[in-house]
Amino acid sequence: MKFGWRLISVPPTLSLSQRRRIIEFDKPDLILLQQSRHPLNRPALYGDIPVIFDADDADILDTRCADTVIDCCRGSVSIIAGSRFLRDQFRVHNPNVAIVWTSTYIDHADKPIPADQRGPVLTWAPAGPLDYIEEAKFVRDVILQLARRTTFSFRLYGVAESRKQEADDYLEPMRKVGLSVQTFPQMSYPSFVQSLSSAAVGLHPVCTATNPFSRGKSFGKLLAYLAADVAIVTSNAVDHPLFFQDDVNGMLVANDVDQWVERCERLITIPDLRRKLVGAARLDFLRRLTSARAAELVAGQFDKAMHISRTFRAARQP
Repeated sequence: MKFGWRLISVPPTLSLSQRRRIIEFDKPDLILLQQSRHPLNRPALYGDIPVIFDADDADILDTRCADTVIDCCRGSVSIIAGSRFLRDQFRVHNPNVAIVWTSTYIDHADKPIPADQRGPVLTWAPAGPLDYIEEAKFVRDVILQLARRTTFSFRLYGVAESRKQEADDYLEPMRKVGLSVQTFPQMSYPSFVQSLSSAAVGLHPVCTATNPFSRGKSFGKLLAYLAADVAIVTSNAVDHPLFFQDDVNGMLVANDVDQWVERCERLITIPDLRRKLVGAARLDFLRRLTSARAAELVAGQFDKAMHISRTFRAARQP
């Protein structure tokens, strides 16, 4: 699928003078700045070339970098935001904001076990689980209560070697009740998706009340579950209700331990329910959360930015 745009990706290691030489040679119509964390990702550095600012993290809530984010919003022709929350934050500084959810280029694991034939394997798979203090406590409470009601094993992903002891301490109460537990290190994304293709249930709590930064999240942590056909239990928070329908393509529930335990038990013990939810989720995933869909939406925002820029230039002409 083509949308009429040619893109050049600039490595973050290039200096400002190197970036400007590329601009002088290629004469781009637009510049896309992804995030504001790189010191050269500033619209003011690139003259009159229209800039689109793309951000999917809530850095605007961090007092250390909020002013930088605001400068990027104000200096750009338009903005691509990763969630409703970010859209509303950015819109205060620039009205031209479109939401494009984080997507994935991997739409299916290689030869995954069918959802209704998987063993009772439950997983929590963030990139760094021990950094999510409230979510980690919540997951452990769910697991310990669920272990009193049914038999399953638990996988914890994203455990760095340097934090193995910390992870063992976290998992020790689960082991004490006889639960089979595995930990997995950080790995390449294709390997990560493939490793999930035998898991039955994936957990994804989001605790926005205690961690305001989490209000900016969309679907990044859920994409691997979807690609691997894992039945999902997630919080009724952030943009999740715009994609998930409870008991239709996933379990969308409040952050209440009893509710999570009930939903997990159903998914572990009723294979046909897993199959039904995974089948519906796959259709929605392919329609809304793949790189192809994101590219379509981003191209639309590029087109809009060009229109805004041309209109502005025409208005300035005598």
